[in-house]
Amino acid sequence: MNQGVKEKKTKASQFRHARDNAVAALGKVLKFQGANVDSASLIPNYVACLPLTDDMEEAQATNEWFAFGLLKSPETFIGAANERLEHLVVILGTITTKK
Repeated sequence: MNQGVKEKKTKASQFRHARDNAVAALGKVLKFQGANVDSASLIPNYVACLPLTDDMEEAQATNEWFAFGLLKSPETFIGAANERLEHLVVILGTITTKK
């Protein structure tokens, strides 16, 4: 592999890790400060960014909170008209196969 390809792969990997960390941070804001932010508008954006695929440490904590939130308030995560149901199935399928 030439140097240019290696650099692009490294940058892509760094981007994916940074993205995972940013999404995990949003999840923590929703988890710990959900009453102080507009959770109803942030959760759909948060769900759209899942699943985390590179930072497995953050993914585990994020997945636990996601599952808790989905059980506690399914209509918030799925949507009033089940508009995010298909994506949630993809998320759950992905996180159950990741190690």
